[in-house]
Amino acid sequence: MIYDGDSRPYLNGRPLLDSRPDQSFYVHRTHDEDLVHSAIRRSLNTLIGGARGSGKTSFLRSLAYVLRNQGVPAAFVEGGTSTDAIALVELVSSRVAGVTGRAPDGDRLEGAPLLEAIQALHSVGDRERRLVVLVDGVPSAADAHALFGRLRDELWRLPFTWVVATDEDDRAALLTPPADAFFELVIELRPLDTSQQTELLRKRGIADAASLAEQGNGNPRDLLSLARL
Repeated sequence: MIYDGDSRPYLNGRPLLDSRPDQSFYVHRTHDEDLVHSAIRRSLNTLIGGARGSGKTSFLRSLAYVLRNQGVPAAFVEGGTSTDAIALVELVSSRVAGVTGRAPDGDRLEGAPLLEAIQALHSVGDRERRLVVLVDGVPSAADAHALFGRLRDELWRLPFTWVVATDEDDRAALLTPPADAFFELVIELRPLDTSQQTELLRKRGIADAASLAEQGNGNPRDLLSLARL
């Protein structure tokens, strides 16, 4: 739990988790969430962009929380922590295996080139039940383009639906052919409006939420920094 139960406001700027206590602080972006859930139901891949601090991680965590409560298998992958494309595929394998209960094919994955590493993901997937892979960040623009562009056909063969969130710097690489064809839906997280900013601050226990929201720029991280002053 991220709130200690006393009267002090909670102004920690870390992204929210896909847990019930954390989700009580989440401010929904209903329109964007509806678009992504509709794409997932149709097995379409989504690319989510946004400035740093715009709430991409919290957005993905909220998707994971809702999908889990709906009985939809989903794996959250901390893609931005990966050193390269192969490391990202290995992390996807580990997270998916944790959901499906299928052990990864270690002999094929360890030390394998990128193509073979992707093909090894078939061992952790479940053909009978499509899984949603929520990727928060990528190692680099070049790695992202190699994985979702040059090897997109291999990814399409996997029983996964992908939702990938990137910063503005990496987003351009994923909208450059051939990677652009992999993502059927592209969403840019817009700044929170004044009412959403007010809601965010009130959920955090800020008494003068409305006046602070008037000073905000719509970026959740910046808004919490303002509230800490």
